[in-house]
Parts: sequence; structure tokens; C-alpha cells
Amino acid sequence: CALPGENCTIGRYFTQCFQNTVLVCVPCIYLWVCFPVYFLYLRCHDRGYIQMSILNKAKTVCDSLKSLLIRLGGLNQMTSRGPFQP
Repeated sequence: CALPGENCTIGRYFTQCFQNTVLVCVPCIYLWVCFPVYFLYLRCHDRGYIQMSILNKAKTVCDSLKSLLIRLGGLNQMTSRGPFQP
């Protein structure tokens, strides 16, 4: 991990090498380990799918529309002033 220009100090911040390896791999490993257990739970309970209430569906639709509007606003703003201007 000792690359030229890499900050390898041990303090309250993690090194770049640690961030690029452990902090990326651990969440992926956690998800792959938990997936079979959660999949079996879903297969054995509640007919194999997550039941959604009307409130849950309404919130999902509202958040999706909000996300779409934010993205379209960002695209509109980027095209009006150019992609690399602050």
C-alpha cells in the first residue's frame, strides 16, 4: 500500500489504502453473507414478498417523483450554464 504520495499516517483518519480495501469490501461481504438468510426468511414468511401498505406505496411514489424532478432540475441547470462552470 505504500504508493508514492500516499499519506500513510496513523491517526484519526484512515489511510487511502485502508479506505480502498477494507471500507469497500466489508459492506459487500456483509451483504453477501446476509442475503441467503434474508432470502430464506422471505420465502418462509409473508408469501415470499414484502407486503406494502397504501402509505408505503404513496411515499415511494412521492419520493420517486421528487428524485426525478431533482435530476431533471440538475440537468436543466447544467445545460443552461455548461457542464464545467461553477
